[in-house]
Amino acid sequence: MASPTARRIASDPTAQPDLPDEILEDIFIRLDSAANLARASAACTTFHRVVSARRFLRRYRSFHPPPVLGGIIAELGNFHPAEPPHRSAPAARAVARAADFTFSFISKPNLWRTHDVRDGRAVLSASVSLLIDLPSSLVDLLIGMGGGNEEDDANVRRPTSFC
Repeated sequence: MASPTARRIASDPTAQPDLPDEILEDIFIRLDSAANLARASAACTTFHRVVSARRFLRRYRSFHPPPVLGGIIAELGNFHPAEPPHRSAPAARAVARAADFTFSFISKPNLWRTHDVRDGRAVLSASVSLLIDLPSSLVDLLIGMGGGNEEDDANVRRPTSFC
């Protein structure tokens, strides 16, 4: 029969198994959502260290590509979120409510045409200017192509919300 001390140590709920990082990575890579990965990362410092490592994040992204949230019709600039039963429909609805797909942060937004939106970036153009919106880096690149009103070009502001 085991001693009471040995039994107490074995049943200690705060005791963590000593698993190699490679095993933890293989477990975490199988989590089905980024939310579950964030919860695992918050559980302890060892998990956080494994999950936040550049190598693991690169591998996780290769197994779990970003969800399709919807699409934009370039001619109209309208965002059409993914709808149920698509699994990213709730996130797509949240993006549709929060983001400014009218590009109202640009001076005279009606003069701009949407060319492409991909990977969190938008490419818009007016007759004489090209705007590349990089919301993840908080930078807007405005390329004047001559003949435009430079005062209008200087009025580009950051959007309040854009995904």
